[in-house]
Amino acid sequence: MNKRNFFNNLLLIVILIIGFQLSSYSQNYLSKEREGEIKTSGKYYWGVASDFNEDDAKKEALSDLANQIISANVLQSVKNNDVLKTMELRAHIDRLQKNEIVSILAWIAKDSIFATVESNSDTKQVAQHNPTAPDSDPTEFLFEETVLYNLRQTMQNNANAVFSEIYNAYKQNKSILNLSLNNVTEDAKKSIQMFWETSPFYCTKSQITANVSKSSYGNEVRGIPVFISKAGKNDQNKTIILEFAQDGRISDITLPVWQQDIPTIIDNSHPVTEENRLLIIRDFVENFRTAYNKKDIVYIDKVFSNDALIIVGKVLKQQSQKKDDMPIPRDVSIKYVTLTKQQYMRNLNLAFKMNEYINIKFPKEDIKIRQHKTVTNIYGVTLHQIWNSSTYNDDGWVFLVIDFKDENNPLIWVRTWQPYEYVLKNDVFKLSDFDIQ
Repeated sequence: MNKRNFFNNLLLIVILIIGFQLSSYSQNYLSKEREGEIKTSGKYYWGVASDFNEDDAKKEALSDLANQIISANVLQSVKNNDVLKTMELRAHIDRLQKNEIVSILAWIAKDSIFATVESNSDTKQVAQHNPTAPDSDPTEFLFEETVLYNLRQTMQNNANAVFSEIYNAYKQNKSILNLSLNNVTEDAKKSIQMFWETSPFYCTKSQITANVSKSSYGNEVRGIPVFISKAGKNDQNKTIILEFAQDGRISDITLPVWQQDIPTIIDNSHPVTEENRLLIIRDFVENFRTAYNKKDIVYIDKVFSNDALIIVGKVLKQQSQKKDDMPIPRDVSIKYVTLTKQQYMRNLNLAFKMNEYINIKFPKEDIKIRQHKTVTNIYGVTLHQIWNSSTYNDDGWVFLVIDFKDENNPLIWVRTWQPYEYVLKNDVFKLSDFDIQ
């Protein structure tokens, strides 16, 4: 069967799947009991999405539902648009009870699906996580003479032991890492396991020679190349940071935000010159980014002040005119909605539960840090955030107001998000937009 005929037959199968149930949609909220049954009974395919715009929420929920059905039955490469045209006519769509935001649940009963797919290598593949085993041997680390010999040897031995376990666990498709407290700290054992659960990985080199550099928590080795199987096809090759405690044990594994020297991202209008403070800011932002990737809701809850101000911008209306057959946006209206920390954390927790893999990126060229002119423990951090996940993608400007009064426990007082496409860099929120005393 050729590919074109397969996709035609596949679309017919999807039509049959959806056609067994009539479409339904009500402005009334779905009861919590019914929502729980749909999500937990195992009897339904379902997709959920939240948005300030109802139509966008419906489309995203339907897209999520489409992916659930497709990944369970057929090739993942089917065009999602074709599926959506059918599903919008047939899927059940219900509203969920959420504050200040529209949340939609799209669902269909599994036992209504009566479809068969020709079973050969060209026509049926069930989507599963079957990681390709690494070809090379476990990684052997050699650290340069930038720290004392005994400490360097301890760090090398611990890195070798941990990455040997990671190599074997990946090759055997193990869900639990067997890490020894002789090689990692207690907190690192939990943190690395959390990273592993969302992003199984292995080092792509059998030998690594690297420099040890100073960090705010001890020492670190940057630029370790890894392969993450659950990431998007074009985003599976990454680098990670090995963090080391003062005793040479690994204290965490994080994802870098930037590779260049810290001073290049400091706003020169009010430069930060204390080296230790620069390292603290860098390490905090990198840990903050990694927490989203490994879905560490506890860490994120900890770093947001209980009184944090959360502002989200949403494009409500866009009229356009044409010039030379090209649309020219105009009259773009952005509505800003304020959320409490509790509302933000509930939404974030739902996003974590709904997505197998989340990838947050902060392109280095758009990072900017500025210290407050008078309250010197307060910093504004501007980030261009690209969020990719299995059910939702967005591209926006994130601005954080961070209090480093307690350098061991920085607190985020303000987080704002604005759509990247419609907000110029100079119009992103900044420290002067808030009354800080």
